[in-house]
Amino acid sequence: MLHYTKDALLTGPSDFRRDFINGLSGYKSLNLIGTKSEQGISNLSPFSQVFHIGASPPLVGILFRPHTVVRHTLENILATKVFTLNHVTPAFYQAAHQTAARYEGSEFEATGSRKPTKQTSQRLSWTRAPCRWPAATWNTRH
Repeated sequence: MLHYTKDALLTGPSDFRRDFINGLSGYKSLNLIGTKSEQGISNLSPFSQVFHIGASPPLVGILFRPHTVVRHTLENILATKVFTLNHVTPAFYQAAHQTAARYEGSEFEATGSRKPTKQTSQRLSWTRAPCRWPAATWNTRH
């Protein structure tokens, strides 16, 4: 069995540390979170830290990186209280991964993704996702 000390991880190559730490919890599903800003700009971002909390009441958790830089998805959710959760499948994971890049404007347009099939109020869903969950309300827990 391999053994890594904290010092070895902190002083070793950063790409090894990143991959090692990212893999500790095993495989994770990939989801696209769709939002829209108050100015009407759509946003699509990949998230692997989405998890079930409870069914009654229905609760899902999403982990965001620290809000130390512009985080369009987080900022849009806090402002509008609305988002969609779209499951990524093997059929389009490469296109979905492209939404992680920084784009001016909408990731839907920048990545050549099809336009959303539903656009009611602030809700956006990606047409390639077989499961699309509209989240109409949002409670912030710190």
